[in-house]
Amino acid sequence: MTNSHNQHALRALMHEYDLAIQDLISLIHELSNEELNIESPLETKDPDCLTVKTILEHILRSGYGYINTIVKYLRLNTIMLQYEFPCSTAHDYSNELIKMSVYTEEKLHLIDDSMIQALEQQHKIRTTWGQYYDIEQLLEHAIVHVLRHRYQIEKYLVNAGN
Repeated sequence: MTNSHNQHALRALMHEYDLAIQDLISLIHELSNEELNIESPLETKDPDCLTVKTILEHILRSGYGYINTIVKYLRLNTIMLQYEFPCSTAHDYSNELIKMSVYTEEKLHLIDDSMIQALEQQHKIRTTWGQYYDIEQLLEHAIVHVLRHRYQIEKYLVNAGN
C-alpha cells in the first residue's frame, strides 16, 4: 500500500531531475569546443573532473548507472542503455543529457511509488561506492549529483573568465 508521503514521489523526483538537467544544459549548450576543454582551476587527479568535458561524461555515465542500478535491483525485464562515448560538441552533450533524462523517466514508469522506500538495510541498494540507499535516496542523489557538477562547471568557467 502506498502511504501519502510516497504518492507521486517518483513524479516529483523526476521533475526535479529534469530541472537539474535543464539548468545544466542552459549552462553548457553554447560552449565552444575550447570551453569544453577548460581545465580544473584546482589541482586534481580525479579523471572525472579534469575538464568540463570529463565532468559531463561523468554525469552521463553516472546518470545511466543510477537508473540501471535500480532496474537491476528490481530485476525489471527491460533493455538497459548506457552512455556511449564520445560527444564532441556542447550540442551533443545537451542531446545526450536529454536522452539520459528520457531513459530515466521511461524506467521510472515501470516502478510504483510504493517500491521506493526501504527502512531495513537488507532492502537497500549497495552502490558502487559502498553506500546503501533505497530507491528514493538514490534518485535524490542523482539529482544532487547533477547540481553539484553544474556548480563545479560554473566555477571552471568563471575561473577561465567566461
